[in-house]
Amino acid sequence: MPKFSKILYTLLLAIIILPLGGNCGIEAIGDRREGGHRGGLFFSCSDDISSIYSHKYRVMCGFQVVSYAELQHVVGNNGQYSSVRLVGDKIEMKSQISTTKYNLDALSKDFQFGCAGLIIGTTQMGDLRAYDLACPNCDRSDRRLTLRDDGTAICPKCEIEYDLNYDGVITNRGNGTYSHPRGLYRYPITPTPDGLRINIIN
Repeated sequence: MPKFSKILYTLLLAIIILPLGGNCGIEAIGDRREGGHRGGLFFSCSDDISSIYSHKYRVMCGFQVVSYAELQHVVGNNGQYSSVRLVGDKIEMKSQISTTKYNLDALSKDFQFGCAGLIIGTTQMGDLRAYDLACPNCDRSDRRLTLRDDGTAICPKCEIEYDLNYDGVITNRGNGTYSHPRGLYRYPITPTPDGLRINIIN
């Protein structure tokens, strides 16, 4: 098939598939460090096609932003992200500026953080986002992503890279462990009207 025909075919698929809803979309595959995307486009869907949010793992938590230095840094600060996870009897938050372990209280002891913890932050466009800290392709609680300063995250095992600023789409297929990799598990994040608290519940 000629190159132009392949591109046209891909665009037609997008027109047909995207209106169906869900976390289906076209993802650019490549390595931005090498200047551009190498692999072109492919489609990826969530475990629940009826929603852009994942329900595979339970998430239920809420935070007063001013009580956590890392959240103060990432909420409303475009392109900044923090990891949030349970470590023993503490909640560990790690952002570009600091890492802190916070004590659990009567409310937070019942929090649920998905598979491996959460990634919370603000996209370059100013939108709040919450993802699972686990690589969704390895899909194990011990396969936590490494957050980078450029707004991407990488799995140390399969080396797949994800763009946190664009809903967790894949930007590099990594070492080829998975033939049909998917984007990050995404969770709904809602701020209170005054912006002082965020809630993440799926």
